[in-house]
Amino acid sequence: MNRKLLVGLLVLILAVGGVFVSKVFAGWTQPKGHAYTQLTYTHYDADQRYSTTVNDSNGALIGTGDSATHLTNVPKFESWTVMFYGEYGVIDNLTILTAIPHKWMRVQAVVDATGQRGPNGLSDIEIGFRYKLLKSLLGGPLSVQGKVKIPEAYKYTDPLTTLNLGDGQYDTDLGLFYGRGLGKGYASLLVSYLYRFPNTQFYSFKPSDQIKMMLGGGYSVTSKISIRGLLNYKRSVGNAKVSDGMILDAIIKGQILARTQDNMLVREVLGLEEQSISLSADLVYSIAPKMQTVFTYMRDGIKGIGDFNTKNANLGQSVSVALVYLY
Repeated sequence: MNRKLLVGLLVLILAVGGVFVSKVFAGWTQPKGHAYTQLTYTHYDADQRYSTTVNDSNGALIGTGDSATHLTNVPKFESWTVMFYGEYGVIDNLTILTAIPHKWMRVQAVVDATGQRGPNGLSDIEIGFRYKLLKSLLGGPLSVQGKVKIPEAYKYTDPLTTLNLGDGQYDTDLGLFYGRGLGKGYASLLVSYLYRFPNTQFYSFKPSDQIKMMLGGGYSVTSKISIRGLLNYKRSVGNAKVSDGMILDAIIKGQILARTQDNMLVREVLGLEEQSISLSADLVYSIAPKMQTVFTYMRDGIKGIGDFNTKNANLGQSVSVALVYLY
């Protein structure tokens, strides 16, 4: 993606969106006793990856350096997700929230070789809160938002040889959420830190923590039609770790060739240091005063510019349709 196109997309994000649902995404809290609920169906697929590793003349993976990435083909991955998302206003300044996904997953190469489609069931469940710190800062509310990801709804198995429904470890995400109304639209910014706990369910390893940014915007085109845009960026801190036992087992199972390739295990086999940019656009139609449908297209793995880029992550896309109800 060239510089002019990326800048254009950033400007577009601030010009698109839906006021009807902007309070959910832009730092506002739900009024006491009110709720926002959304049921979403999503199909995601990816068959390419921005990698920082290459094969040498002997076929072994070697690193290209932290800033050097290249696009490579990978076995096609697909997932189908039905997710319930909900928010409830406990008091005017405090909202609790949850996200509960049910997933079906498959890797095409595995289907071709074994006929097995892959796992399905509940994935990582999130619970969290949003608390309004300031009613108005430069014309808009400032909130603190925290979430915990819970990996207890599925059985986690060997990540070296099997596809799992979730990450298998707890995560906590804490950040500041700012939103501001702009006439018939809005703009929002969320900056947060994701702390990822060690995973000890099968081996001992720790995914890298992440610094995350979400920039969004919205505009009401008519009384029934709105558009919305969103940019998500997550940057790996680079503190991923794998145990000696896991490295040895990866060598035995042919995932890596030597102990010195532990960084290949972290980046490619397990994907513990992902850094990515995604862009999405929504078309929102209000069916009734408290009900709407949302159609979303998301592009994951935008190349970016300089250090603001995607690496050690898939290039994929998703299409979603959602039903929203407020009460």
